[in-house]
Amino acid sequence: MALLARPVSRVTHDAEVTAVEFSPDGQRLATASWDNTARVWEAATGREVARMYHEDVVDYRSGWGLAFSPNGRRLLTASLDQTARVWDAATGQELFRMVHGDVVVAAISPDGRWVASSAAGTSSDRWVASSAGSADSTLRVWEADTGRVLADLSQATGGSVRPVFAPDSTWLATAGAARVLRVFELPSGSERVLGTHRENIPGLAVSPDGRWIATASLDDTAKVWEAATGEEAARLDHSDNVWRVAFSPDGRWLATASFDKTARVWEIPSGRELARMGHGAIVRAVAISPDGRWLATASDEKFARIWEAATGREVARMTHEAFIKDVAFSPDGRWVATASDDGTARVWEASAGHPAVAEARGPHRRGLHPRRT
Repeated sequence: MALLARPVSRVTHDAEVTAVEFSPDGQRLATASWDNTARVWEAATGREVARMYHEDVVDYRSGWGLAFSPNGRRLLTASLDQTARVWDAATGQELFRMVHGDVVVAAISPDGRWVASSAAGTSSDRWVASSAGSADSTLRVWEADTGRVLADLSQATGGSVRPVFAPDSTWLATAGAARVLRVFELPSGSERVLGTHRENIPGLAVSPDGRWIATASLDDTAKVWEAATGEEAARLDHSDNVWRVAFSPDGRWLATASFDKTARVWEIPSGRELARMGHGAIVRAVAISPDGRWLATASDEKFARIWEAATGREVARMTHEAFIKDVAFSPDGRWVATASDDGTARVWEASAGHPAVAEARGPHRRGLHPRRT
């Protein structure tokens, strides 16, 4: 039977928390919220280190606009206020901003040199990019130190997209409302089209060795592509929309999160299903521990779960008072952080589900923005 856990300390957010992200050294936790702020906390104590203000929701798409730089000194945020911004993570000072014409998603390269930002568009579905709803469908790559535009790839996107960098930062993968997976070489910006889905692609991941790209689609499939050739290596079928994909640290398997109330583990490149984890509601997010032993899932239930990746056995539950939107492991695998509509982010001990650290908590207010479902 899975262990139940409870948090032991708390700090304050003022509305739903959309995303959580650990710093590279695991000492700090960043959160994004519907209270129009991103915040940085000491992971071990819950003490607030810095607060960053936007004019609208931060990380509107849960995990598409909150990231530390590789050295942990800067924080990237993206917002419904049509900007992405880079901040000093220790002081909250804004260093520069990237302006678009609609809600923005963004990513920072693994070597810390580049930032990619895109106007992802809005739609009646809070969680799905829509090219029809986007004002400009722009995609730009910026120098992370100066904010200078390195490449404007807007004409090639064909619609709103999510950007993900290759592990060596030499190329950028994009996918989204245009239903097309593209790769752009950096810094030249030269384009390759790898493949397509029948519907929007809300999930995108690159394997740690850069060999594979995985896409999650509203056509009820995930696909795995060979990055060098564009060959479709595997098609992974669910019975409803597939929302997120995540590669294991060794790149040998892939986890998927779906509206069919399951998360699943698949062998790569064969596409053989290795494990299936049933939930009581749609699964929004999935994360894998650094050693590949554990899988954490967030769903429209009032708890997140930790599973044994090899078997799909549930080992722990982390309880909230509302839906859970994001989940992340610390770099050393010791802790799991969760973000929830109850206005909290919480940190738990990963090995047994016992609470180890802090809870970021605030009143569950919905008055700041109309709720989109």
